[in-house]
Amino acid sequence: MLFTPFTFPNGKTAKNRIFKSAMEEQLAQNDQPSEKLVRLYDTWAKGGAGMLVTGNVMVAESGKGSINDVVISDGRSLEMLKKWAKAGTQNDTLLIMQINHAGKQSPAVVNKTPLAPSAVPLVGMDGFINPPRELTADEINGLIQQFMQTDRIQTGVAFVDKKAGAMLEMNWYMTQMDLIGQGKQPNPKLSAWKVLLKTLWENGKAGLSTGRA
Repeated sequence: MLFTPFTFPNGKTAKNRIFKSAMEEQLAQNDQPSEKLVRLYDTWAKGGAGMLVTGNVMVAESGKGSINDVVISDGRSLEMLKKWAKAGTQNDTLLIMQINHAGKQSPAVVNKTPLAPSAVPLVGMDGFINPPRELTADEINGLIQQFMQTDRIQTGVAFVDKKAGAMLEMNWYMTQMDLIGQGKQPNPKLSAWKVLLKTLWENGKAGLSTGRA
């Protein structure tokens, strides 16, 4: 079973069921992917795993979760991204980039004032994570656009797909923005999974009612 292929609903097939989950590599150089990162994924891909998931790749510098996180917000590192993708997809390996924004979880060492949908601070993190500043509706919309921009960049250089986490983040931020637009307080405790499932359900109902599904 471990060495049999697995096909995902989107049609992508992993050659086996050995899965390297996301890890904090901490190998960015000036917030950008580095040769060390390329060599690491070269080693992992040659090791025979069916699928590799990258560590956090942040969509904006304001959302870093650690000092040496990779940040992909524009095309300045396309060549290094191509090398990273080539290294991680060799040997018939699936490579998935995990794109993220740390929000209020961004530590003080990299972000004196974290940005989040609400100004509600994390409990028990005094001195390690500072209280966040509430994003404006325009800033939330900007972050949604940045997720889309980062996804376009990584897809264009042959990372095979975006992780479901990116979809969760985008739907969650969009819901928070809708609450602000309605004059309501953001709900930081709202489950991202519930938001995504509600979105999929509503889209499905719309498709059925119009005959598109």
